[in-house]
Amino acid sequence: MSKPQKPLNLRITIKGPRNRIYIGKDVIRALEFPPFICIKVNEDMSSLAIQPGEEKEYMSFKVPERLFESNKVEFTVHSKSFVHTLLAANGLDGQMNCPLMGVYSEPGNAVVFKVLRIHEQLGDELKNAIKIQSTTDPAIY
Repeated sequence: MSKPQKPLNLRITIKGPRNRIYIGKDVIRALEFPPFICIKVNEDMSSLAIQPGEEKEYMSFKVPERLFESNKVEFTVHSKSFVHTLLAANGLDGQMNCPLMGVYSEPGNAVVFKVLRIHEQLGDELKNAIKIQSTTDPAIY
């Protein structure tokens, strides 16, 4: 009997303060380890897809060769303008981190992420906690 497969954690994190998008290793696993990935965004920037891509394709990024050899190797995409435009288009603060869970789309061989507006993503209680912490904790500034 074969060992049951562990469910994939299809996650990216948009890190506004660092101008980066961290792409989880399971996203690359779901896409069957392509050498390049491509990030595609819909017109209103409310969702994005990551799929295998070609080196010369627009918004194409090389998957780090040693990504699965060590826990210390991460896949990050650096772009201040893209990250801040994506966050602003969705009503999110450019200084926040935004973790997103994706869904694998077999027909497009892509992992799709919906970037939710802040009022849909955070409950009132969490929003209030963030406001209180940011106004009282000088380490945040």
